[in-house]
Amino acid sequence: MYEIFLASFTSSIVILGSGYFFSFIFFNKAFTYNTISSEISIYGIIFLSFLGVFLNFFLEINKNVGSVVLILCIISFIFFKAYKNYKIILFASLCTFILILCSNVYRPDAGLYHLPVTSMINENKIIIGSSNIHFRFAHSSIIQYFSALYNTHFFSLAFITIPSASIFSFYIYYIFENYLKYVKEKNNFLSLFFFLLIIFSLYSFNRYSNYGNDAVAHIFYFILINKLLTINYFDEIKKNEFYIISLICLFLLTNKIFMGIVLIIPALIFIYSINKRKIIFSKNFIYCFIFLALWILKSVLTSGCIFYPISQTCFKNFKIYDNDKTKFEALSGEAWSKDWINQEDPKLEFKEYNEKFNWIDTWLKNHFKKVLEKLIPYLIFLLILIIYLFFQEKLKETLNSEIKKKYLIILYLSLIFSVIWFLKFPIYRYGYSFISISLILVFCLIFYRRVKFIENIKTKQIFNSIIIISLIGFVIKNTHRINQKINLNQTIYWPDIYSEKGDFITKNYKPKINQNKILYYYSNGELCMYSKSPCSNYNIKNLKSENKFGYNIYWIN
Repeated sequence: MYEIFLASFTSSIVILGSGYFFSFIFFNKAFTYNTISSEISIYGIIFLSFLGVFLNFFLEINKNVGSVVLILCIISFIFFKAYKNYKIILFASLCTFILILCSNVYRPDAGLYHLPVTSMINENKIIIGSSNIHFRFAHSSIIQYFSALYNTHFFSLAFITIPSASIFSFYIYYIFENYLKYVKEKNNFLSLFFFLLIIFSLYSFNRYSNYGNDAVAHIFYFILINKLLTINYFDEIKKNEFYIISLICLFLLTNKIFMGIVLIIPALIFIYSINKRKIIFSKNFIYCFIFLALWILKSVLTSGCIFYPISQTCFKNFKIYDNDKTKFEALSGEAWSKDWINQEDPKLEFKEYNEKFNWIDTWLKNHFKKVLEKLIPYLIFLLILIIYLFFQEKLKETLNSEIKKKYLIILYLSLIFSVIWFLKFPIYRYGYSFISISLILVFCLIFYRRVKFIENIKTKQIFNSIIIISLIGFVIKNTHRINQKINLNQTIYWPDIYSEKGDFITKNYKPKINQNKILYYYSNGELCMYSKSPCSNYNIKNLKSENKFGYNIYWIN
């Protein structure tokens, strides 16, 4: 337990240290010192993630590499005097500790490809054609690279499970810090927005075992919306604000390919910007371009596609590219998200099922109920709040027309994203950030004038009390989970990265050998988890491999 708290504390230092360093080179010294600590942490997460991608082109990210990165981040933390931000360090450490202790990693995706990809990054330089070992390796998130950097000499190997929990911890502090800021500034609209977002976040992200690549992507979408709501008007946007938004959008793309739709936002800002030349001819534009280029190159080398599995972005003549598998994955992924498995007989093939809303009846009968089950508690909370606010007198002041226009644009964009989600991948865990932001913005636009933080201290006290109760509920829920595990003689305090059974025993799967060379490790249908890499639960036919210039290349013969 002491090791986990120390690991959580170290993770907070690493993220803040890297964030200060990145802010120093990306913006300027003044910006670095004047920016609130929670925002600095966002830049640290983004920087470390892209650093992991960059390093893996040339190195296996083993314990030596991870340890060097950790030490350099600690040096940066001390150099920039980030220890002055002791409140966020303490909060993030405690929150991460509570989430991690006696938790399970996200199932089954963690065992299928999150952990196997992390193991692969730890043991190999970038593997060309790794999607031919397991198609899900092409779906890997940049978070796997972030996690791989936590492979160090200083902590248990399970230290690689820390990043997702640390991201949530810093995020909660970030939105809470913004809430207090706008309450102090007597901004009713933004105070209400951040209040509702805090409640939804604590309701949605309350257990580490629910965290996958999806959770991190949604967290950063919330951060993106927060930035959009609080920047200057679109036609007066500053260069730094544009680059921050661009960075977050790029990070979303690298988390989930579907989240790439948010790139329309920096594109629109650029189109309507009056300072196009200043934006383009800047070192920060080059940094953003490099980040995007790194991820595209990684994607092409691992799958043969710029954006896998969109076949239109693939290089058909590339040796590692498998056209049939890519098209199949595109169709099957969409069909499964539209509840294909639950359709009544006679069952349609993927392509026919996806077309002409053939899926809608099945989806409404099954998955739509799950969407409602997830949202109903929050909708009930909003209904109670509506009843309370209905009896409050309206404020005379209204939103500036330009500001209201900006808020409406953001709402329209979230609604458009929600529609795209519904038409293509209508599974709740893919789209709840779009849905929730749309709900919250609609609520705020209707009721912000009744939230009288300026005139009514009682309202502020009620809202603060609800936040405190939500935080206490978050702690109690996780404390109850921890006590249950301990009472069941659970002796494994770290999330188990090796097994689903909680025995913390390393798996040794049978290697597939061709010409006296190990191709991959076959798990015989079991989850690979964090085993020797590359590992796959598929018995792959006609898989070929060669090594050129120290890089392993895989293709289907």
